[in-house]
Amino acid sequence: SMESELWADANVVNDTYKKSEIMLPADVRLPLRSGSISMYPFDRYQTTMRVEVSTEDGRPIPTSLQVDASNPGYRVQMTSVSVGDDATRDLNIRVSRAPATIVFAIFTSVLMLTLTGLAVMTVFWLLRGGANESVRFMIPLILVLLFAFPAIRSFAPSVPPLGVLLDFFAFFWCEIALGISVIVVYTHLMREMKKAAVQDDTASQS
Repeated sequence: SMESELWADANVVNDTYKKSEIMLPADVRLPLRSGSISMYPFDRYQTTMRVEVSTEDGRPIPTSLQVDASNPGYRVQMTSVSVGDDATRDLNIRVSRAPATIVFAIFTSVLMLTLTGLAVMTVFWLLRGGANESVRFMIPLILVLLFAFPAIRSFAPSVPPLGVLLDFFAFFWCEIALGISVIVVYTHLMREMKKAAVQDDTASQS
């Protein structure tokens, strides 16, 4: 019979198998190091797992380790390295976001920036040109964007909570700009309504 030991940080899996017995899969939790989720979608992690196969009396058994990984939304690279003898192998694992995840996350950020920029410029042009009636119709559009952007952000694959890199690049600034635009438009409309009310009072008195 033979013994197989698997080290994954503090987790150790020790199994014994008889000759010609099929080895069963083992679930192991691997701590991911050298990375921060705040860098999403450019966060990268790595970890190491050691596999050792020997007989019951401790004699090493030469082992060939073949690895494969498949996890939607992530890119997993694994390399097997022999340590000392062919019975002990280290499995170096590198995890990063899949290219499709990175592209989609950047696309949603650029989309939010573009829509926000167009909305803000439209409000500015309408206010500058004195189109008071037209500027009223911008309020529903701005409010829709203001409350739709959080949903658009959540569509990104495996997106973490608020506070990651892309939020400071686009999301936070878009929400702030749209919120200020709504306040500016409402303030402008209230002033125009006040002026119209004053003019009506003056006309009625005369």
